[in-house]
Amino acid sequence: MDNDNSNSPLLSICIPTYNRAEYLEKTLTTITSQPVFQQTNLVEIVVSDNSSSDNTPEVAEKFVSTFPDKIIYSRNPINIADGNFEKVLSLAKGVFLKLNNDTLTHKKDSLEHMLKIIALNRSSKNLIFFSNSSLKMNTQIRCKNADAFVSNASYWMTFIGAFGIWKKDFERLEDFSRRATLHLVQVDVILRLLEEGREAIIDDRGLFETLGVRNKGGYDLLKVFVTNYLFLLSGYRGSISPSTIRREENRLLLKYVSGWICRIKLMPATYHFAIENWWSRIMELFKHRPILLFLFFIKLPVHFVYLKLRMIFQKDFL
Repeated sequence: MDNDNSNSPLLSICIPTYNRAEYLEKTLTTITSQPVFQQTNLVEIVVSDNSSSDNTPEVAEKFVSTFPDKIIYSRNPINIADGNFEKVLSLAKGVFLKLNNDTLTHKKDSLEHMLKIIALNRSSKNLIFFSNSSLKMNTQIRCKNADAFVSNASYWMTFIGAFGIWKKDFERLEDFSRRATLHLVQVDVILRLLEEGREAIIDDRGLFETLGVRNKGGYDLLKVFVTNYLFLLSGYRGSISPSTIRREENRLLLKYVSGWICRIKLMPATYHFAIENWWSRIMELFKHRPILLFLFFIKLPVHFVYLKLRMIFQKDFL
């Protein structure tokens, strides 16, 4: 039986932030301007500031002063890195807690749509994943198990803004941030819940828009999204089939890695991901898949030319 606190907000939008005041302001504006936020108590916003050195406190306090009963602002005394995901979720009071990047703005009626999906799954406590048209399906997919979820969500399961968790699950889950050093806390939590036998709902409707960020990166792209991600998947081999993991290797290398290497090479002033020795590292990581490597090194120059042409004819595509 569902015994959630009826006085709690149905949805908490939880925003971990660090030194992105101008983006945070735009993000908060797109949420607070929606009628369902202004006219009901169904939605709250929680902002956890990871000890920013810019004017993030002033931006946050401006919104708090306007909506004092609907927005929580907290500032960490030091930067706790990915531990801030758990921190911001812990401050929330909602029945369903959703992470939201500080650069992830909301489209019109996004809140109403999310509230509807949450209400429909409130009793079952199905895992809900808002993939935001990343899968190009613009519909809803029901996944019976972890294998089906990975097959459908693919590497988009690393998207912070798609992640949500029921407050009851968050409170009972031990060592929530155990994979924080891998920078994929949310992936580990999703897989843990699915391994318990939970079903998942992937909602692929376009609800958000990501703001372009200057100097995006600051970490080792291959380590996080290839080495660490595949390491996490390998830990759930009882729930994820070998064929699904092989397909995921294909998608990672031919779509994700290929695209990002080309972007980084084409726009080094915009993207600051570390990809040193990427050629030899990829050879080592996928040496067990020689045909896949062959396809990658064929596709890479094609991908590069394609993106270069898009840069010429569509300047804002990145």
